[in-house]
Amino acid sequence: MLAHGSAAAASRLSVCIDTASVTASRDQALAEQVAAKEGVALDVAHFDSSDDDDGVTLKEFKKLLATRCDLVLGYPVDVSAGFAMPDIMQTKAYDQTGFVLVVPAGSPAKNLADLPKGTKVAVTFETAPNLYFLSHPSLTPDVHTTDGDTLKAVADGSVAAAMVWQPTVRSYMAAAPAAKLSVYPLQEPHARYDVVALYTARGADEAKRFNDVLESLSPAGFDHAAVHKQSSSGFDRGMIRRENSGGFDPAMVYRTAVTAGSDALPALYTDSQAAAGAAKFAANCQVCHGAQLQGLVGPALKGPNFASVKSAFAVSDIFMIVSQNMPASNPGSLAKDDYVQIMAFLLQQNGYPAGGIALTYDGATNSNVPLVYHGQ
Repeated sequence: MLAHGSAAAASRLSVCIDTASVTASRDQALAEQVAAKEGVALDVAHFDSSDDDDGVTLKEFKKLLATRCDLVLGYPVDVSAGFAMPDIMQTKAYDQTGFVLVVPAGSPAKNLADLPKGTKVAVTFETAPNLYFLSHPSLTPDVHTTDGDTLKAVADGSVAAAMVWQPTVRSYMAAAPAAKLSVYPLQEPHARYDVVALYTARGADEAKRFNDVLESLSPAGFDHAAVHKQSSSGFDRGMIRRENSGGFDPAMVYRTAVTAGSDALPALYTDSQAAAGAAKFAANCQVCHGAQLQGLVGPALKGPNFASVKSAFAVSDIFMIVSQNMPASNPGSLAKDDYVQIMAFLLQQNGYPAGGIALTYDGATNSNVPLVYHGQ
C-alpha cells in the first residue's frame, strides 16, 4: 500500500468490494466513476463474505482497511439504529436499500396493514421481518430457509405476500422475468438502510475526496437505485454481526430500559424448565449454535454481543425468532412447551435467575423484559 497523506497515495483510489454481494458489479461501477472523477487510478481488492456464515466481523473489517484498501464499499447502515462501529467511520450515503413487501402484480396491498387477517406472509429464516409479526399479530408467518424459497412462495401463489431484502428481490426478478411481482418499501422499524463506504483514520483523506465526488455526481450520472448490498441475511448474518448489532428498535415493542449489571433481574422461569430446556437445546439447537451457545453455523445465543444493551431486544423478540424460526431444518415444528423450555435455558445462560413461577408460551410471546447479558 502507498503511504497515506503522500502525493502518491492521492493518485489512486483504493477500494474493497465484496464478491458475494448481488451488486458487486454496481459497486465496481461506482468505484470506476469516482476514480474517473478524481482523475486517479483505481485499485480494487476483492473479498468474499460468504466464506463465513457470520459474514465479515469488525476485526476483519479493520484488517481489510489496514492492509488492503482505504474504503470498503456497499455497507448497509440501519437508518433507525444509526452507526456505531469502534474506530471505523462511514462516508456519506450514496444509496438507500432495505426490506420490502413483495406481492403478486395486481394485488391492492402496498403495506402490511393492507393484508387481511390470517394472511400468510413468507419470510426468510433469521431476518428482521420475522419480528414485524409482533406488530401485526393478525398475519401468519411462513418461514423459509433461503430468500429464493421465500420469493418463490409468493411468485407461485403459495402465499399472498413476502418480506425480503430489496437487492435480493432485484436479483431474483432479473433472473426470473416471468415472475409478475410488485415491490413496496416496508413501513416498519429497521426496514430502511443507507448504503455507505467504510473507512478508518488511515483513509480519511480518500474518504473526503470520495464524499466530494459523490456530491458532484448528478442523479443522471449514476444509477443509485441499482447500488445495493448483501443478501437478506445481511440483517442477521451480514457483514457485521454481533460485534456491532444495531439491534431492534425499542419503539417497536415498548419496554423499560434496563442496563447491564442491574441487581434486580426478574425471575421468569423455573429451574426445572431450564434443565429441560438444556436437553431440548442439545437435541434440536446445539448442532447449529454450539454446545456452549457460542455459535457455529448459527449465531451465538449467549454473551454481551448476543444480548447487549444497545441491541434493545426484549424476551418476546428473541422468543419470536426461537419459536417461529427454529430449528432451521423444520421451523416451528417443536411443541410449544419445548420452545418455552429452550427459552428458559437461554435466559439462564444469559444470567437471569430462576424463580418459583413457570414461564408460559403466552408470557414469553408478550414479555417486554429486556434481554441483556448478565454473565461474566
